[in-house]
Amino acid sequence: MSSLRIFWIAIFLVPLSACVTTDTRNDLRVGMSKSELRSLTVFTTTINDDPFISPVSEWSALPQIEILYAEGRKYFYVFTDVTQKTTKKRDGNGKLHSVHTSVTAARQVVKDILLARRQAAEPKQARPSYQRQKTERATTKQKRIGPLE
Repeated sequence: MSSLRIFWIAIFLVPLSACVTTDTRNDLRVGMSKSELRSLTVFTTTINDDPFISPVSEWSALPQIEILYAEGRKYFYVFTDVTQKTTKKRDGNGKLHSVHTSVTAARQVVKDILLARRQAAEPKQARPSYQRQKTERATTKQKRIGPLE
């Protein structure tokens, strides 16, 4: 083949290969880091749906939970153990807890996490043990009296 023909084939094939999307739903897993998620979303999302290009973050330092999503609001990622939130310049840290398609569902999961943490932190109250009181009847053997006695 001539080099000119190879050049034109390459010109037409490169744009076509850029249009291929990869299904990464099976690659998402609980506990993955933000950098691992970023490596999955780089080639599989549009600019409007990539949470690392223009991140929107709902983060609170005390419970260390972050809801991360993009301007397109297609997927909402809930991260736990977050001490640094995600910005345009850095990924931050944390572990992926769950992925949702609505912000309402993501916020409900955050409430559930906080409730579970609160319940785990509360000391368990001692339940009163009701001891069976032994009555005099139960402790002494009663003699059977027959009808002729």
